[in-house]
Amino acid sequence: MTETPLEFRTARAADVPPVIEILREASLWLRSRGLPSGWPVPYPADILLRHVARSELYVVDRGPEIAIATVTLQWEDVPFWGERPPDGCYLHHFAVRRSVAGQRVGEQVVAWAERVARGRGRAFLRLDCLADDPVLIRYYERLGFERRGETTVGSLRMALLEKRLAGV
Repeated sequence: MTETPLEFRTARAADVPPVIEILREASLWLRSRGLPSGWPVPYPADILLRHVARSELYVVDRGPEIAIATVTLQWEDVPFWGERPPDGCYLHHFAVRRSVAGQRVGEQVVAWAERVARGRGRAFLRLDCLADDPVLIRYYERLGFERRGETTVGSLRMALLEKRLAGV
């Protein structure tokens, strides 16, 4: 049986409620593991609508399953990574519905983001996650990311992870 391919699309205003639900699920999952969530519950719609207006927020669908994952792609990230040359694509609001966890959806989102970044001539894919979450850090390391340091945002220690993209 062939798995239905993922469809990546730029989010519209109507996609903000399902994205908020995906981020809520991810936040509750982190809390169930004894970790703080970097995302408020509910996530503020106005922030996501700004990303929609800039065509930075994406939704992932699979067949009849609508909005099974979300990611924001940004082309700079001074608050987390500081001033840098325009060589990276930064992933934020990256979350997968718990109902599809373990089905390699996150891995496919990262592969798609790599293609988008390469298409823009970017040499790196960068993201941040909780520095106290070894499970998530190992996951990203298995996908080829390397730890590049830490930063503190509010009361949260965030690990900075980077992946060099081949062919750029």
